[in-house]
Amino acid sequence: MRNRIEHIRRAAVLILAAAGLITCTAPFSASSGLASAQAAAPSWSYTGSLNTLRSGYTTTLLANGEVLVVGGFTRDASNQSLIANSAELYDPAAGTWRLTGGPNLPRSYHTATLLLNGKVLVVGGSTLDASNQYVGTNSAELYDPATGAWSFTGSFNTNPGSAILLQNGKVLVVGGAIAPLRSYTIQSQEHGALPACLMRRTEVTPQRCSKTVRC
Repeated sequence: MRNRIEHIRRAAVLILAAAGLITCTAPFSASSGLASAQAAAPSWSYTGSLNTLRSGYTTTLLANGEVLVVGGFTRDASNQSLIANSAELYDPAAGTWRLTGGPNLPRSYHTATLLLNGKVLVVGGSTLDASNQYVGTNSAELYDPATGAWSFTGSFNTNPGSAILLQNGKVLVVGGAIAPLRSYTIQSQEHGALPACLMRRTEVTPQRCSKTVRC
């Protein structure tokens, strides 16, 4: 019976160690049936700070391992709140941030989705109008990590709320009181031209269950 108990204890220690839940500080003792172990607790450490104070921004992990931060609320030199139209890249190897091209519109509480072609689709959010008032925007932009440049793409009829990349490469965007559903498709073109964008829209209306409209 004692040999069986020792065998069970040894197996339990090996399973926990293999799962990375404990770190052994002493070899297992068959005579005592005990193993010295301690919990492997996760730890945090400081890294480089952003160049710009931000809140309500998006973070996107790029294909090259860097992290793209876009927009958000910030403050000017007089401590007045405003929306940033800047973007930054974080280098995990160096732990530093550097500025990259900023979006065409200042944005906060927008969506940012990494596409299969490596570009980042930024949609909607809040921006500033001509009188410097906060308004919602239905515009969308593409960020190209290779050049650090932004370009406008097709806009939506309402201010979108959230977005997720689907397995087929499309991006499902949902938002607004009437809950419109839209998909964004990247299609390759010959001769190295920019990808073509195809958007379809499905809406729920009181008159009919749904309708599909090609934008």
